[in-house]
Amino acid sequence: MKKIIFVCILFVISCVGGQKEKNSFQNLLESFFTNNNSQNSNVGQSTDFNNITPPNASDVVIGSNNGQVPNLPPNLDLSFISAPGGNQTLIRTLKLEIDGNDYSNASIFHFAEKQIGTSEKKLVRLKNVGNDSVTIVSTEITSQTNQFQFINLGIYNGTQNIILSPNQFVEFEIEFQPTNSGSKSGSLRIVSDDPNQPEKLLELRGIGSTNASAIVMKPYSVVSRSDSIIIEFSHSVDQDSICQNLQNAYGFPGINPYGGSLLKITKNPNDENQAIVGNCYWNSHRQLVLDPLDVLEPNTRYYIILPDARLYGSNNTIQCVRRIDEGNCIGQKLVTEFITEPAFYFQISLQNGYSIHPTPNFKSAIINKVFTPEVTIQTTISEFLEADEIKIKKLNNPPTTSFIPWQTNINLSTISDLNLRPSDGANTYYLEIKKGAKLYYRVFGFHYGTTSPNPNEPNPSTARVNMGTGNQGINVLGRLLERLFKSNGSFTTLSDNFRIGGKIFSDPIQEFLGTTENNCARVKPNSLSGIKEGHILRGVSLAPNTFVKSIVTNGSIPSGDGCPNTSTFTTAPLLILSRAANDGFGETNSNLKITAGPDIGKVVNLTSGSNQISFDNSNDLYPGVFINHPSLQAGTTLLNQVSGNVWTVSNSSSASVMATTVNIGRTFMQNPKRTGTVLTGVDALGQTCLSNPNDYGTNKELNHLLSIGPFCRINWSWGGFLANGKSDVYVTNMTIENTTNTIPNDNLLVQLIPAAGATQNGQVNINLNGKRLKGTLRLFMHSGGGLAGGLANGAVYDVDFLMSPSGGCNAGAEFLNYDPNINFHLAQAFASFTIPGTNGAIDLTILNQPGWVNNPNATEFKVAAWNSAICAYNVRTIKPGTFDSIIQAVLESVIPGIQWRVVQGVIRDTIQSVTPNILNALFYQMRKDTNANGIDINLPNYLPTPFNKTLINIGVNLKQENTNRIHADGIDLTAATSVSVCQKSDPNSTVCLNRNDLSDKPSLPHQGFGFENSFLMYSNGTPPRSQLTRSSVNGNQGTGKINDPDGSGVLVGVHSDTINQTLYHFWWNGILNLKLNQSFADQIKTFRGDGDRLFQIFQILLKADSILKVLAPGRNSIQFKNSQGQIKTIQKTDDIFFKVEPLLPPNVRFSNTNQSVTVNNGKSPLMDFEWTDLIFRIYGKQGNDEYLLTTLKVGISTKLLFGAGKFTSAVGCPGLNPSHCNGSENDYYQVSAVQFNLCDDNNDIDIPNANLAIGFKKIDCDAVRNGFNDGNPNNDLDLFYSLEVIDTYNDNPSGLNPDGIKEVFQPTIQKLIIPVINYVLEYVPLEKKNASLAKDNLYGSPNYSYTTGTKEDPNASGNKIAANCGIRINDLVTLPYPTQYSTLSGTTAESNPYLLINLKLSNYTFWGNCNL
Repeated sequence: MKKIIFVCILFVISCVGGQKEKNSFQNLLESFFTNNNSQNSNVGQSTDFNNITPPNASDVVIGSNNGQVPNLPPNLDLSFISAPGGNQTLIRTLKLEIDGNDYSNASIFHFAEKQIGTSEKKLVRLKNVGNDSVTIVSTEITSQTNQFQFINLGIYNGTQNIILSPNQFVEFEIEFQPTNSGSKSGSLRIVSDDPNQPEKLLELRGIGSTNASAIVMKPYSVVSRSDSIIIEFSHSVDQDSICQNLQNAYGFPGINPYGGSLLKITKNPNDENQAIVGNCYWNSHRQLVLDPLDVLEPNTRYYIILPDARLYGSNNTIQCVRRIDEGNCIGQKLVTEFITEPAFYFQISLQNGYSIHPTPNFKSAIINKVFTPEVTIQTTISEFLEADEIKIKKLNNPPTTSFIPWQTNINLSTISDLNLRPSDGANTYYLEIKKGAKLYYRVFGFHYGTTSPNPNEPNPSTARVNMGTGNQGINVLGRLLERLFKSNGSFTTLSDNFRIGGKIFSDPIQEFLGTTENNCARVKPNSLSGIKEGHILRGVSLAPNTFVKSIVTNGSIPSGDGCPNTSTFTTAPLLILSRAANDGFGETNSNLKITAGPDIGKVVNLTSGSNQISFDNSNDLYPGVFINHPSLQAGTTLLNQVSGNVWTVSNSSSASVMATTVNIGRTFMQNPKRTGTVLTGVDALGQTCLSNPNDYGTNKELNHLLSIGPFCRINWSWGGFLANGKSDVYVTNMTIENTTNTIPNDNLLVQLIPAAGATQNGQVNINLNGKRLKGTLRLFMHSGGGLAGGLANGAVYDVDFLMSPSGGCNAGAEFLNYDPNINFHLAQAFASFTIPGTNGAIDLTILNQPGWVNNPNATEFKVAAWNSAICAYNVRTIKPGTFDSIIQAVLESVIPGIQWRVVQGVIRDTIQSVTPNILNALFYQMRKDTNANGIDINLPNYLPTPFNKTLINIGVNLKQENTNRIHADGIDLTAATSVSVCQKSDPNSTVCLNRNDLSDKPSLPHQGFGFENSFLMYSNGTPPRSQLTRSSVNGNQGTGKINDPDGSGVLVGVHSDTINQTLYHFWWNGILNLKLNQSFADQIKTFRGDGDRLFQIFQILLKADSILKVLAPGRNSIQFKNSQGQIKTIQKTDDIFFKVEPLLPPNVRFSNTNQSVTVNNGKSPLMDFEWTDLIFRIYGKQGNDEYLLTTLKVGISTKLLFGAGKFTSAVGCPGLNPSHCNGSENDYYQVSAVQFNLCDDNNDIDIPNANLAIGFKKIDCDAVRNGFNDGNPNNDLDLFYSLEVIDTYNDNPSGLNPDGIKEVFQPTIQKLIIPVINYVLEYVPLEKKNASLAKDNLYGSPNYSYTTGTKEDPNASGNKIAANCGIRINDLVTLPYPTQYSTLSGTTAESNPYLLINLKLSNYTFWGNCNL
């Protein structure tokens, strides 16, 4: 629950592969994806030039010369791409490619016009793109006079049967060799068992020519605006007379060295200003490729003019310029034309005019259906009249064929087809626009559902915490208490001297001698060591909450402030106090033991005359806390919180101060969260003290331990009628010694034992097993009677007490000596355990009070052992009564008769006040409310940027609900959880940056009624199931998992709402705005190594040479404009990086429980994972210049398996197998790690789990899916997505072909992108163990002990163990939740899935201040 890193690197790689399959990079990809018996061959060559670049299939119209539109294949609807094999209707499918272009559904292939006596070859590839084997029976080419021929490349001759497994292919060539002029034709016939096309016929066409011509390989209309323009010449030509390939200059238009004009592309042949510029390059003397600098305008007519093109080695010029779909020229024709495709620019707004597309708006929508139940859209599409058909569809999982015709205004919530209505979660819609044979997609999305009212506040009932008994659960807290009771707070290294919140049990912890004078506001200390301004001083002459106003370290000051004119109180060192000393507390002008601090310092602002104070933070602030500052009166306390860090105080400020420091005096003994009647005139036993100490005024004030006592009106008598009376007893000091000179150091043992008590919520038995306890009592005598009792009225005495190790008070001094061999003295209380929802603080209330109030030997409280061992000694007169020596003798004799009340009171308040205060001081730090700010967790600095600069704040507000219980096997609590995140300036910082200072972060979603900036919730306030064993409590039956070996310790059930809040804050604070470059990959490699083969492919893409082969196949030269407007050419060595810019956060919710496999009566819960409006940009970097290549918009839907477990890095391991590591190879040996896996519909891993040792095994989302790989393909489909290549100038400035980019995703998203994401997030280590330290072979279940100086030592240098405050988390693992639980009528299946996290707790030696 502490460190959950969710979808961080979705779409780490956006594009792999491409249309031009004969490039080496695509072959590299396919070599990974195909079997070893894949058949491949080299590319053939033409007779007179090499490397002909063919026309793009989506642009070429191949038919008769009258411009008839051919039967071209439409683009696949990528929304429905799933795997294996994409759409489930694809079983056996043979794909026909010619020079890398798809002709599977085409009817004609044209070689264009060629000079008689020359030849040209085209590479043909037959590829199995289905998920079943395809058998090719035969392949043959026929033509008159053999002018089209089959060329065997040495693997396949066309006559033999050949079987292709999925992704396998074979290659051969078709050669065209015209022997005379005129049109030529032939045919390619392929016979196979492809059920879609068992016999494929492709007509082959070409023209033999003696007259030179230039053929533009474009149709008349719907021409791609992005692809290169290819001109094929029938004869070899003089390149310089047409277009010159120049460095750092445009190739066209230009100057013809022979006179005349070069080639020109223009929107108006009669206007020179309408010509466009670009570059050209020659594949040969017969093929020219043109790349305009800027993308062509949509739906625009362009002219290609070729006025003075010379033939090679001749002064003759070409007289015919035509398109591929035009007939032969009649006479001179030097101009041809074409019309570009429409852009279909798309804009969409929701109600109220909230625009969510296109991306320059950068606005998204999160809709709260409670306030806005219906969603309406208003859309515009440029050139919509050019479209043949426009449909609105929705990305559903599983997919549907549902659609409605496009309209400008649609209420999505009232569509009759329920599949198209908004549903709870991330909704992704898209427009499918059909123009001829081509489809265009425009994607938009939004979140819809019940949102969190405040994304920064805890969400109620989102977790359940179950803490079991035993050494890995509740006992750890008991040991923490006893260690704190014995701590002196000195922070001694390798000791258990620590503090919680700056405090210890016997606070204050600093002692010194000082001299006071009645009515003097000065103390003459014997030492200033450790004393600070603002420290509270405690001594018998000092009023409560007296603090140090200033310190005089040298010199002298005159008398005054009630101080005598003597050197004792005028010369340094001096402490100037907030209050004067008083004789009501003891003798003055004598050395007194005084204790000081430590207290908590805070920076504040005060305004003169104001009763408000402003703090720098709200930590440790509660109503009733004392605030100590020279500008505030002594005894000033906090009253109420105004807002944020502003509070009202009981006294107004006497001066204005800015950014000064005050001290707050909260201690365990002065904790305002103590319930009951502590500061009233009635004590917790129902007895009335003579007067409340606060009513005494300055002459009667008393400094005592507020959480223990007072004990009022205790009866005493001596000698019958001789003396009797009543006494009010206050505990002024109590210490449990830390006997560091004994082994074991077992002065006190505290045990917390849950029990199934009489109340529904159960109870906690608390055992205090003590050997050494000492303290001081203050006795106020009153209501005396008899001969001498009345003389005691008004007397005040101090009495020291000590627990005798032998169990009795001996006359000698030997009982003061500690004996480690004696038995513990046991006291036990039964307490109800409650956490009221009003303040979230733990309350322990004694259940057996009525039986022991007036019984010194009550068995149910078991105080007899303590009572007989408590010895009173050293009685001191503080304020004498009449005949004091007589009364003191009386008192010494009657103390054994009243000590049981004190003992009971001490035990009672230790259990009922001190223990919950200590627990609250520890656990209240985890809360998120007006008084506490949760726990800050800095993610490890070895994680990739920006995760290494991320600080996560977790709030856990524990409380009891009507479904909670306490049982003999543990404590069960509900929790409201909150998670927030921020970015820091660097990994070593602990300070959050202001969000406004972040450069990469999402824009604020639309704000309005029902439009919010929040996350979606699904829990409906129902907490996860209890893991304890007990009969049903208000319908929530425990599973008993806490009693299983793997469930012992602490079990935390977490709802998806907490995960969604985490994802939201990662998104809102820019953590998911990733820059994925080589540095990012290198940071991953530090703990994952070089990676598997797919992760290595990702790194290949980080250079321009590779990515452009994928994104811009066939384009030889791409340029960009830098920030100064200079034109530069992209170089092969340019760095590439990817930027992820999510407009909305990812969204998860638990899937139906039936979708998870049941193993040993448990299920690992799957989640429905959705991410819509994910913007993905691909950039290049050349020197200091960064340039955008293309922009994608993606929506994805699949399953997610989230877990946590042990991780061992394979870095340095023999065979790169983590099972072969011994812990000395790297810093990641058996460390806790988060595991994240998306269902990618694959069923293969590099190293099978069967070959990995326990603790090294991987998780696989698909393997958890019920029915996956069971032979039914419908059970193997989880991954679906939508994709739009945003084709505007700002988003696609280089004019890369969006169709080609979409085509890239089809074969690789399932086989490369998602697997790489899974590889990167398969293990995200949360800790680090120094490789140079020895492995601890003794460490492990069930004891989890460790040896100092080993990898498992939490205090060893370099270790990053999940440990603090002396409590260590030994394991952080997720467990399958039980699928069934018992009821009175049988068993019931779990219908409310949750994430179950197991923690094993243990103690370790800790020193320092415990601030979580």
